[in-house]
Amino acid sequence: MQPETAHTRDVSRLVLGTAQFGAAYGVVNQEGKPTRRRVKDIVQAAWQAGMRTFDTAQGYGDSESVLGLALAQIGIAGELRIITKLDPGLDCRDVDAVQAAAASSLEKLKIKRLYGVLLHREAWLDQWQEGVRDSFERLKQSGLTEYVGVSVYSPEKALQAVQTAGIDLVQLPSSILDRRFEKAGVFRAAAADGTQLFVRSVFLQGLLLADPEETPPEMAFCRGALAQLAHFRRKTGLSAHELALAYVRDAYPEAAVVFGVETVEQLRRNVVSWGAKNGDALVRSVQTQLADIAADVVDPRQWPPLTGQ
Repeated sequence: MQPETAHTRDVSRLVLGTAQFGAAYGVVNQEGKPTRRRVKDIVQAAWQAGMRTFDTAQGYGDSESVLGLALAQIGIAGELRIITKLDPGLDCRDVDAVQAAAASSLEKLKIKRLYGVLLHREAWLDQWQEGVRDSFERLKQSGLTEYVGVSVYSPEKALQAVQTAGIDLVQLPSSILDRRFEKAGVFRAAAADGTQLFVRSVFLQGLLLADPEETPPEMAFCRGALAQLAHFRRKTGLSAHELALAYVRDAYPEAAVVFGVETVEQLRRNVVSWGAKNGDALVRSVQTQLADIAADVVDPRQWPPLTGQ
């Protein structure tokens, strides 16, 4: 395990995800899509806490526009690093279409340059040398973005991305239960290559924060793993938020960590939880005691549709 340092606890490693700004998101979302006033309050609280990177996407409903309005109202648009993902239906080999899409995001976000533009479909990696790289290189050359990359769902595609020349950023899901990418060596490969990693789904769409018996009926197959996690958490004395964040913070010290919220209170709780102290043996204990979690639990693509969503 990496020794605890100021770097591992740096709040600037936290990234505000904005999927919730465009639609009701998450397995246990009880607040729904926040109002624009609430979004402004969330963004301001994130800024005041020291968070300087936000993550959005063209496929997150009106998230870009809502975020852009909040940034303009607060007056901090030029102070942030913003990453967006291209519309999943866009032909990313079309240089002009990609240019226009990025320009549209800039207009909605009310900023002059993006920190990163990502492919939202990992399958486009297979077309990287057939036009996608040209489209992304043009984005950088024209000054619309500083970096380019891809959002992935599988360890295989994550390794492919890290090994692909021209990819600067990779966003991937990982959590205290979902350690597929860790076991596949993605974090080691990225560190060796200098690829920036952004870890999302650290709460597994809120599932890791839920009481096992209060999960939706459609998610009953997850209750065994959640009960195992709850038992482990009680032994540590950490809250669900503290445990989930402590693991990704210390297991992946070079990665940024993305999370979304529906309220200011949730954001502040996560920031406080990020700084919670824990024993040096936590990462090793997780890796030995929370092993062999079924793939259908940690991969939302395998989850059944939830009633009412």
